Amino acid sequence: NSGEYANVYLEGYFENLGYRIDLVGVKQNNTHDIFEVKPYPSATACIREALGQILHYYHLLEKGNYQIDKLVIVGPAELNDNDSNFLETIQQSLNDITLEYLPCPIN
Repeated sequence: NSGEYANVYLEGYFENLGYRIDLVGVKQNNTHDIFEVKPYPSATACIREALGQILHYYHLLEKGNYQIDKLVIVGPAELNDNDSNFLETIQQSLNDITLEYLPCPIN
C-alpha cells in the first residue's frame, strides 16, 4: 500500500552507499522498507537471486543508522506452496528481520 509511505525513493537514491537499491519506502515513523525487484518466472528463483543483495542492502542501511522495518522481494509469479515454505524457512532463520515476497505480474 503506497499510502503507508511518507516518501518512496527509486533506484539511485542511496548511490552514496555504492549500490543501486531498486526501491526504498520510508514510512511515517521513519522506518524503511527495502524492495528488490527480480524478473524470474518463479518466486523461488526471484527469492534466491535477491536474497544476498537485499540482506547486503539491509546491512549497509543499518550501518548508516537507517531503521529497517522489512525487506520485500518483488517478482512476477504468485507464491505456490513450495515457494511459501522456502520463504518461511528463510524468515525463521532471520530472527528480527521481516522478509516478504510481493507478486507483481507483468502484463
